[in-house]
Amino acid sequence: MRNTKLILLALLLITATLLQGCNLFKKTTTEQPVTLDKVISKVKIDAAVGHQESSWLRVNGTVKNTSDYPVTAIEAQIILNGDNGVFDTRNLLLAQGKRLEPGQVLSFDSTFEYGKTEIPVITSEAKIITLRFLEKPQPQK
Repeated sequence: MRNTKLILLALLLITATLLQGCNLFKKTTTEQPVTLDKVISKVKIDAAVGHQESSWLRVNGTVKNTSDYPVTAIEAQIILNGDNGVFDTRNLLLAQGKRLEPGQVLSFDSTFEYGKTEIPVITSEAKIITLRFLEKPQPQK
């Protein structure tokens, strides 16, 4: 009787050990952390001078979120180029308090006044400086 209990205990320990060993062979997937640069590279911004007068101009643009993550608080830099290179640069904070979901587009326009300074013919370009994003993508409904 005593040997039977020892054999059963030994079998129980061996079974428990083997079952734990089976878990070692399961495939484990580790997700790479999402970096800010990776998300920024997938948020596209476009800007163009919509209207220009002698001392002011209006820049119109769009921001499209092509990443898999909702973004907010987008800080963009608008670069205004004149005849002799960069005429002015401005930083804009876009989508503050709003979430730009994947696939959504945000439109913006900004007016820049220069007082009595006469401005040359301006072209514009834009780039994303920084933004905030949610770590986990939202499930698609």
